[in-house]
Amino acid sequence: MDRRTIPSLAIGALAVACAVGAFERPSQAPAPLPQTEALPEGADYAVIQGVVLDRESGEVYPDAIVILSCHCLEEAREAMTDGNGVYRFGDLPEGQYTVNALYGKADVSQIIHLKKGLRTRIDFRIEPKNEFVRT
Repeated sequence: MDRRTIPSLAIGALAVACAVGAFERPSQAPAPLPQTEALPEGADYAVIQGVVLDRESGEVYPDAIVILSCHCLEEAREAMTDGNGVYRFGDLPEGQYTVNALYGKADVSQIIHLKKGLRTRIDFRIEPKNEFVRT
């Protein structure tokens, strides 16, 4: 074996490890699917609500900021979670919405197409020390 063989083998092993993802951070669990239920018959609006909680412990986060934006709104709407980690936006028109949950350094978002006559629940499980998680 000549002296160039060992470094070549090491580089090859490193390339294989990178290709199979051996050095990647574990990926976050996929965002839970939104749950929907019908509003009273004849409702011509929609509702988005949910809970912001810790991904690991399940502890709720009071005072998390939730921002709702859509081209169908004149401006973005903002709410803080209550003592139970719950947020709610009511009387919404149909449209494609981006919902951001902010707590600590975490910034988690989800995009949803909202239809009138439905209440949609979007819960956010976050890690407050992580930044900019887009779903």
